[in-house]
Amino acid sequence: MQPSLPTVLVVEDDPVQSGLLRDVLECDGYQVESATDGAAALGRIQAGDIDLVLLDISLPKLDGLAVCQRVQTPEHATHPPIILLTAVADDTLHQTGVAAGASDCITKPYDIDELLAVVARHCA
Repeated sequence: MQPSLPTVLVVEDDPVQSGLLRDVLECDGYQVESATDGAAALGRIQAGDIDLVLLDISLPKLDGLAVCQRVQTPEHATHPPIILLTAVADDTLHQTGVAAGASDCITKPYDIDELLAVVARHCA
């Protein structure tokens, strides 16, 4: 029996960015699921079996920071690592993301190799 591939939830409201992330991650051996808003992401994370979340900060319905905070509450059984994606290169925002429960933060536009290295580190 072959081991299952790690599952990454990509939460991105831009379909071009979401498709790019899906293609890159699948080519690198990950299963990929998608959500286009924070509320859908929160529901999928709560359902379980997600190994890592790539989460845009700017999302409709519920922003990425709010998703991070809610995932970290005691009533959520699963706490997969969350990597925030942001177009804002601001150390304060990165610190806020980590304080909200993110494992890491990557600034857009990101280097694909760097992104894959961060994903691999958190899926190990």
